[in-house]
Amino acid sequence: MIYEKRIYQSNNAFPISSALMDGDSHFMMHCHRELEILFAKQGAFRVSVDGLETEIPENHILLIPPFATHEILPSKNSRRIAILLDLSLAGSSVWEGGDPEKMEELLRERELCSTCWEENVRAETAGIIDGIFGECAGHRYGWELAVKALSNELMLQALRFYPERKEMASARNLSKIAGILAYIALHYTSDLTLSSCASESGFHPSYLSRYFREHMGITFQEYVKMLRIERAQWLLRNRELSITEVCFGAGFRDIRTFNRLFKACCGISPTEWRRRAGEATAKC
Repeated sequence: MIYEKRIYQSNNAFPISSALMDGDSHFMMHCHRELEILFAKQGAFRVSVDGLETEIPENHILLIPPFATHEILPSKNSRRIAILLDLSLAGSSVWEGGDPEKMEELLRERELCSTCWEENVRAETAGIIDGIFGECAGHRYGWELAVKALSNELMLQALRFYPERKEMASARNLSKIAGILAYIALHYTSDLTLSSCASESGFHPSYLSRYFREHMGITFQEYVKMLRIERAQWLLRNRELSITEVCFGAGFRDIRTFNRLFKACCGISPTEWRRRAGEATAKC
């Protein structure tokens, strides 16, 4: 992913990331364990979620549930807030014992695009999202507590005021490729291989390789590499991590290979990328 304006990321112990993004870079089909929140601040953009394409008009919002396969097709002049929120932040104080999967199920029963909401609901949700983004950006004293409170407020808003989906698909009724992407999303920072993914998916490795390329337009190895490079870019903004720690934290197992692949993909070394990213953030 290319974050062209500002990125704010919490430390690794606090499970939220947020960004103000613009430009027309296409985000390939992928999925992840976090809830993704997209808020169109300028212009419109299109998003495909589980094969259904939706246009998000300016000042409107889309919530993408965990492990929903999606791709983002922005327009050139669009600008949006993007937040990745681990549902463990919202719910552990609400559901007995804390159950993000229960929250995920309930979210999938709701219309998660604001074009389906009442105007006052959209406005209130927009205020909550702006609040989360502002807290992540400002890092004022107690910002983590504020983000957790706002996250729970967002979930309450969703469960009380977002309408039920007219045609609800089961969260477990995933296509084969969606299941594969979900497995990759959970394991790409560890010792993920084509063989381990094939074993989990019930495919022969050579068949999975062909199947993945047919459906994704990219090889399995290239897809995993891109996810790891994107993860490395996130981690590089945490100045407490060394380049070696970033390498292993993103799923690479060899620092020399990491440096070579990162430079081939980004045009500069991880160290230089971090320096430029820090300068860009300081100017914002």
